[in-house]
Amino acid sequence: MVLKKLLSESLLCTLAHLYLLYATIADL
Repeated sequence: MVLKKLLSESLLCTLAHLYLLYATIADL
């Protein structure tokens, strides 16, 4: 299903973005 694929991809993107944000804050 295309919609499910889009949802999982956007979820992965969001998680990656949050992880990068957390890593940046932790470095400070």
